[in-house]
Amino acid sequence: MINSNNNINFVESNIEIFYQNCNGLVSKRVEFINSSLSNIFDIFVFQETNFHSIDHKLYCNFDACNLQVVSLSSTDSGKWCRGMLMAYNAAKLPHPITIDLPDACNDFDIRCHAFDFFHKRLNILSIYRSPSMTSNDCNDFFDLVQEVALTLKGLIFICGDLNVYGPRKFVAGLTEASLLDRLF
Repeated sequence: MINSNNNINFVESNIEIFYQNCNGLVSKRVEFINSSLSNIFDIFVFQETNFHSIDHKLYCNFDACNLQVVSLSSTDSGKWCRGMLMAYNAAKLPHPITIDLPDACNDFDIRCHAFDFFHKRLNILSIYRSPSMTSNDCNDFFDLVQEVALTLKGLIFICGDLNVYGPRKFVAGLTEASLLDRLF
């Protein structure tokens, strides 16, 4: 987590966040809903859902466990998008606010929603980096994530699948680890 305000004193109660790269939530959502996870966590972020459109029939089971669903993105093979979904405990949390991000974020599957609590904000920054990105695309992706993170106010929780594998070299001799260091 990145705290952009050094003196922020966040929510008095704990908020439990669950992140999963599910590689196809369509076939796994009933199994998730029948598990006890929905009673343990307050916010769920799923990546690589493989949802190809915002089809509410795919989300209807979440109501059974008191979770509201926000579609972050759908799969788009013309971009770097593999589908992201966020669900949250509506009994405990306010409705999230969609944060406007630069247009380039749509191409790179970078999304942000925020929860406001009595003038305190929790930003959920969900990011996906495709392993098939070129070195230049990868560098642009990390530049954009860094730019977005620096503009957000409040507490930032970054979750995502960055497909980081080790000491591969990128633009100007940067490694994936050095690109990650730019975020933290």
